[in-house]
Amino acid sequence: MAVFEVGEESEEAVRRTGFERMMEFTALAYGKGVDLTVGSHSYVPYAAYGSAYQREMELLHACGMSLADLIRAATWGNARFLGAQEEIGSIEPGKKADLVLLSSNPLEHVKNLEKVEKVMLNGVWVD
Repeated sequence: MAVFEVGEESEEAVRRTGFERMMEFTALAYGKGVDLTVGSHSYVPYAAYGSAYQREMELLHACGMSLADLIRAATWGNARFLGAQEEIGSIEPGKKADLVLLSSNPLEHVKNLEKVEKVMLNGVWVD
């Protein structure tokens, strides 16, 4: 969804309308219980380099997705979509230990998902 975002200054009415409709459709799908996942893109027009995933989560939250459902979609939902739920997507014995440690509660504000203090890959904390 974030790759289709347009800025307020955009004069491309068709693109703006398309993005607004995509937001409406996503809100409708979420409201009807459709499983959504968080996309990962290399470039997003209105996100700083390396922040595409966070921008996608902000847009899903703007569509009405609760923060708890957003975190679930970004972890367990993505693992299920990739068919990798036996290895990743939840914290359980025997799964890969890929974690992020946040400095603020992500259930309080979507921007708290950006406040990464530490990252663990395969059970090892990395700088």
